[in-house]
Amino acid sequence: MRVGKWANDLLSKPAFPCASYGTEIRFVALSGRDLGFMEKVRLREICTRAKEFGFHQSPSDAGPALRAVYEEQPLSERLIIAMIAVFDSKGIPRAFYVVNDRRGLGLYANFLDPEELWPPEQKFVFMQEE
Repeated sequence: MRVGKWANDLLSKPAFPCASYGTEIRFVALSGRDLGFMEKVRLREICTRAKEFGFHQSPSDAGPALRAVYEEQPLSERLIIAMIAVFDSKGIPRAFYVVNDRRGLGLYANFLDPEELWPPEQKFVFMQEE
């Protein structure tokens, strides 16, 4: 699988958190539409609504963990990890996403703009503790 430049930057930081979970965690992909939004919406609003349904922001290591096990990801699917941003080596807040595109499976990190509006069909990965 491919690892993008900024995802690699985040992973190579000595302070990158790597959790050892004491409980099983289930990851769930939800779109804004799944949460009742029919128009573009900010991530903070998506996260607030998801919390009302019992879902929480994923830990930052969820992106690499999901990429490692999600081998049957459908072609053209792009899942953004709903997480608290991790700052790259230039101080830019980023979030992981996993994708399966024409080049295959990949793990990337994008600038996480708190004001960006997301289309209602974009899926985000949340966690639900068992």
